[in-house]
Amino acid sequence: MRPTYRFLINPAAGLRFFKHTLDLIYREFDGHPVLTEVCVLRGPGEAGRLAHEAAVLGLDAVVVVGGDGTINEAAAGLLGLGSDEGPSGLAGSRTRLGLVPHGTGNGFARGLGIPLDPLQACEVLKAGAERRIDVGLVRAGGAERCFVNLLGVGMDAWVARAANRLRPLGKVSGLLRYAAAGAMSLTGFRPSLVRACWEEGQIAKRTYLLALANTEQYGMQARIAPGADPSDGRFDLVWVGPQPLWSLAASLPSLFKGRRLGIAEYGQATSLRLESGDGSLMPYHVDGEPAGDLPIDVSLLKGRLRVIVPAPR
Repeated sequence: MRPTYRFLINPAAGLRFFKHTLDLIYREFDGHPVLTEVCVLRGPGEAGRLAHEAAVLGLDAVVVVGGDGTINEAAAGLLGLGSDEGPSGLAGSRTRLGLVPHGTGNGFARGLGIPLDPLQACEVLKAGAERRIDVGLVRAGGAERCFVNLLGVGMDAWVARAANRLRPLGKVSGLLRYAAAGAMSLTGFRPSLVRACWEEGQIAKRTYLLALANTEQYGMQARIAPGADPSDGRFDLVWVGPQPLWSLAASLPSLFKGRRLGIAEYGQATSLRLESGDGSLMPYHVDGEPAGDLPIDVSLLKGRLRVIVPAPR
């Protein structure tokens, strides 16, 4: 039986991109042993539903043509989040996650070394090399979400929320929306006390930024956690306290040079609880998508996601 790849494409990227990508997929996989199904996403939640369906049917792969937010939704579907199976029900599923990156930051793809060029990404899919990736499971108020790349608390979550509110501007690119939201955060976001409890103890600190990184990438080549390994069974923690603007600005080059931030503290954990230490609202995001406010409980699902990646050299 020939393997089947189900492609999930978001046409919101634009008609020209959509047609080009569709033509590329059919051309590259014409005559290839892999069968292709192309699904056009028409709204929130559909990527998760179609990915879950693919896992239940035993398809070989779900391929996301999109950015980190759509990848997150598809990964949740493959894990069975929001379904009767729950996060452990599809542990034995053979359905893999593939990527043709088309987002603003493409942090997950960059963190796994997946080419951003669609043609090269298709070559990776055809080769079919695989890597098992850890997944973060987030519980909040009885609901469950996941993250495959990064969970952030504080400033970056505030920026993600502000950028999301700018979506109605339509034609404004994702990069410009995030730039505008970042500028707004200089006056709109205020660090507050965050309490964290994990296997090695607990701590309470005023927090500008707290990142739980699975890969080293924020996106756009900004490495928030240099050396983070998404298969090592640990989250990399990056904690930044309140800083003057000049200190934050001076630290930016380190993000793009793959060096640790001098203003940050680093550690590792496999599970932790995060809550506001002073009762104020502290936002968090999963893979760049606003997800709510603390408190949350985070645990790690070791090697739960199978991802198609470039073959090792």
